[in-house]
Amino acid sequence: MRDLFIKIALVISAATMLVTGVWMRIDPAGFAEWAKWPLHVHFLHDAGVFQMGIALMMLSALWWRDVITVVLVGFVFANTFHAVNHLIDHATLGGGRGSDWWALGVFSLLAGAALVARVRVLRSRAKAVVPPDRRIRSEGQCRGGGEAGGSDGGVDAGRAADQQRGGEGAAEYPGGHRGRPAL
Repeated sequence: MRDLFIKIALVISAATMLVTGVWMRIDPAGFAEWAKWPLHVHFLHDAGVFQMGIALMMLSALWWRDVITVVLVGFVFANTFHAVNHLIDHATLGGGRGSDWWALGVFSLLAGAALVARVRVLRSRAKAVVPPDRRIRSEGQCRGGGEAGGSDGGVDAGRAADQQRGGEGAAEYPGGHRGRPAL
């Protein structure tokens, strides 16, 4: 019951961040008037994408148990759209430097490459931990000949690995956190 409450609170909080962020991004004047802030279009655009990035990280935490993956997802999203803000706002509002957008974009590419590498590391770890008789075969069949996802052992490799370590879906590690161990 406590987990359900936490998930609901997380989704509601993420939704408020997302709605606020989208509002700042698409209607900075309306948001500034509502919030009683001075109108600064570029900073509201930036604040909007950062709010959306926070919302995405919060929602990603429901999907991935790996903190590094969650942080990289949020950073790639927020920083990429931050770069887009600089490109568009420099052209339309005339502020900033012409190099801002591509300098920010380089960091998005770097973090995006790190995200891809991290997901590959996690997948290879999950395959290494799950015994061969518990792995999902590439043709979609599971142990016992049933379809993947059925009641005959068709669980994803990560959850099966966690269950093998004694948890219901996540193992306890030193330091008191649950989930897969970090690098």
